[in-house]
Amino acid sequence: MRSLIGSVRAVRKIGVPSAVITGLSVPGLRFIAGLASIVVIAVALALSTQVAFSAQTNVTITKSANAPNPIAPGASYTYTVAAVVTQLNTTALTVVDNTIDLGQVAVTGATTTQGSCTFPGNNVNCPAGPVANGSTVTVTINVTVAPLAQACPDNGNGGIDSTVLNRATVNWTDSGGSFSAISPTVNVHIDCTGAPPPTSTPSPTPSPTPSVTPTPSATPTPSGNPFTDINTSIFKNDILYIYNAGITAGCTSTRYCPDSNVLRDQMAS
Repeated sequence: MRSLIGSVRAVRKIGVPSAVITGLSVPGLRFIAGLASIVVIAVALALSTQVAFSAQTNVTITKSANAPNPIAPGASYTYTVAAVVTQLNTTALTVVDNTIDLGQVAVTGATTTQGSCTFPGNNVNCPAGPVANGSTVTVTINVTVAPLAQACPDNGNGGIDSTVLNRATVNWTDSGGSFSAISPTVNVHIDCTGAPPPTSTPSPTPSPTPSVTPTPSATPTPSGNPFTDINTSIFKNDILYIYNAGITAGCTSTRYCPDSNVLRDQMAS
């Protein structure tokens, strides 16, 4: 009997009119009570599913850079990271930014609207603690661009690497569990117009082929010697060479007269 009364009360809670209940038999009441239980279970499952799904998207994160495009080496600018709690209170929330290139820029400071920040080695870490639904935690990161040679290194592919790529992460815990979200990548371009051209490995200079010094040809030995007065002369071969070439003749047919003066008419003959 008590179970029947409980079933009737359950049916009344889901809005079934009393007149309808009165006119129903006991099996009919049991059917309606079972149907009501199914409805209650389905609603509970839907609510639990909604909570878990909402927790995964409970916090949104955005990031921006306040910098000219391009920015000069040695200049300073700021990043702004905003983490917004949209659905559930968080029990812990931390903004992390550990992707800032240590070679091209250096973090000089970091502040937050809730909690505190540290930034050893360009690794920014800002725990905010519990954050209520509807609240925003904003982190401001101050950076300075390195000098020209360091800010615009050779990228190894025949060009200059002049872009700083950066994004931030938010980690939080709420009633649905522990989750993370990552901001879109922010690009900051550095002015590298004054950078030296990228280095390239020079091709080895080929060694010049040494020129061959020609071997002087020996004075050919004359084919004939009609002169009897040049055998002891140091110029014997030269005399015979020009004689056989038809350049000169002797003073007689058998004498060259190497020690005599040459007359002008002899020189012309």
